[in-house]
Amino acid sequence: MNGRPQPPSEVPGVSVALVATVAYGLMFFAAVLWLHWGARPGRLAELAVGERGVVAATASGAALGLTAAGLLAVAGRYLAPIRELEKNIREAMGELTEAEIVAIAVVSAVGEETFFRGALQEWVGPYWAAAVFGLLHTGSGMRIWTVIAGALGLAFGLLVDAGLGLLSAAVAHALINYLSLRRMNAP
Repeated sequence: MNGRPQPPSEVPGVSVALVATVAYGLMFFAAVLWLHWGARPGRLAELAVGERGVVAATASGAALGLTAAGLLAVAGRYLAPIRELEKNIREAMGELTEAEIVAIAVVSAVGEETFFRGALQEWVGPYWAAAVFGLLHTGSGMRIWTVIAGALGLAFGLLVDAGLGLLSAAVAHALINYLSLRRMNAP
């Protein structure tokens, strides 16, 4: 052992997807409770799809997610800070299976979007929610992640603010995470 902690995927019996499911599950339930008691009962149902319907929410989320994932892939080829970020994420997470990538993409999108664009955005608005989201995405050698997460958090928040619901933000978030993790885990 080289003195560095092992990624969860390399610790016997611990799956990155399991850790993500527990962490983001707790975030989701905290948001549900916050919305139920802090806003009003039924608010989560109103926020889920938004005012524009399932098709508009899904299509707008998919458009944002595919565009952002494509831009990140191009940036990863040409910008050293993005390459370094991806290297750090890959090292922290270890090698992931396809099932783990799907699970992480879905649970992180649902948990984070319900918490940040649902509960927190209801309280402080999209700009402050995006700032908090960005600040929580940081780490040694990963400062660019704060900027990217903040910008994406604002884009997700503006989708919700435009009446496209948490569904639009979660679809965009899940697509970005899925496509980015697949790319980072490619041989």
